Amino acid sequence: MKRLATLFTITLVILLSIASVVGCQQEAGIYTGHGVSFDYPTDWVEVETSDPEALWIVAFQERGSGIEPGVTVLAYHMEGMTLREFEQAHPWAFTNVNYTTSIVDVTINGRDAIRYSWTAELDGPPLKGDTIYITKDYEVVYYVECYSLTSEYSTSEDAFNMLLNSFKIK
Repeated sequence: MKRLATLFTITLVILLSIASVVGCQQEAGIYTGHGVSFDYPTDWVEVETSDPEALWIVAFQERGSGIEPGVTVLAYHMEGMTLREFEQAHPWAFTNVNYTTSIVDVTINGRDAIRYSWTAELDGPPLKGDTIYITKDYEVVYYVECYSLTSEYSTSEDAFNMLLNSFKIK
């Protein structure tokens, strides 16, 4: 009888653990346009932004956030360059600020990419972020950036990972 009670308790703990994990998953909106699709949290809203060199740009921020944007996705022509050459010709870093970074070659859904993890000190509170360059057949590069206040980064990082794990180039 003790074994049965122990087995029941273990089963109950496992089921409750699974239910709590499933209940914590973020709901996702789906962005589809400009030859890409990706998921983003439904509590994020699209915001206007611009970059005159970009083929197109879309940006999102958490509803009510003071940091704009939280996630930016842009596309550029690669102009016959390799991914590293393009990145060096189009510096991603803030200018005139102190920043630290780590750079790694990665693969995002089968595409070559470079991932930067960085922190920057501006005039206000420090920022933390990730920037990804993803190629499409070395003709177009998609620049995906997520950043927030360092103290709030874990929330933004969850959204960024949701976007990256679902990012598809058509």
